[in-house]
Amino acid sequence: MKDIKEEITITFEELEVMRLGELEGKKQSEIGEEMNISQPSVFRHRKSAYQKLAKALTEGIPIRISSPNDFFHCEECGNTWSVPEDTSSEQICSECGSQTFHFHEATIYEKNKKTEDNGK
Repeated sequence: MKDIKEEITITFEELEVMRLGELEGKKQSEIGEEMNISQPSVFRHRKSAYQKLAKALTEGIPIRISSPNDFFHCEECGNTWSVPEDTSSEQICSECGSQTFHFHEATIYEKNKKTEDNGK
């Protein structure tokens, strides 16, 4: 049995590019306009997402979808930082160097609220 210590994180932006392109059938230019990013950024997000998915599916690695509202909170100094794209490296607080922190995963409400706020 494989010891699962690794996971692959798909960013919210990568997932949204895939959703708009594959499920809504939008072109890169339309995706870029809707997300307010350049066409080269759309291409990079899509390519990165497909590479991550291919690796996860072929190697049996769990997939995690990161929300823009997910973050780490240091219990020592109160510092917060965003979830990095590469979650395989050990996390430490950049302010105090502590490894005592907790992960805050956005609730569905927070994720939906962020999407609604961006649409205004």
